Amino acid sequence: MEFETKEESINIRHSRPELSENYEQPRNETERAIVKIWQQFLGIDRVGINDNFFELGGHSLLATQMVTQIRQKFQI
Repeated sequence: MEFETKEESINIRHSRPELSENYEQPRNETERAIVKIWQQFLGIDRVGINDNFFELGGHSLLATQMVTQIRQKFQI
């Protein structure tokens, strides 16, 4: 039996679920960078700029980790 490494499991992406908002793609580099972080943490294939974090499966602990990653990315 094979097991996934932590790095492999982070890269697994699931299809975009049915959401209350239609998909809207990122319009600039900042939005693309944030969407990429959301995709990595949430494991979702396509994340739109108006998507609801909680509808995508997000929770408070994950939000804290993502904010840390975003702060590092943008050096804020």
